[in-house]
Amino acid sequence: MRFPKDKQTAFSFWLNVGLAVLSTALFALTLFSRDWIEEILPVDPDRHSGSLEWLIVGALFIAMAAFSTRAWSKWRNGALRRLSDGDHPQIQDGKGSV
Repeated sequence: MRFPKDKQTAFSFWLNVGLAVLSTALFALTLFSRDWIEEILPVDPDRHSGSLEWLIVGALFIAMAAFSTRAWSKWRNGALRRLSDGDHPQIQDGKGSV
């Protein structure tokens, strides 16, 4: 796997990867342990109905999908830019070696 070379694209790529991992972890935590909000904070905003937790699960799923898609897009654009700049192996014998 080849990563973007320019600093701005690389920073944006890693930022989106980190946010995708964070939102995935919080998505899984909220999906399997829905009372973590009440355990951490001294409030019960939905009075144990679970509606707030399902809203958070949905929002984290959307965030996870968005950040993953943006990270993939940054990686893909960086890979395509390198190919257009000529940074790819010369194929002479059909196996990728020169």
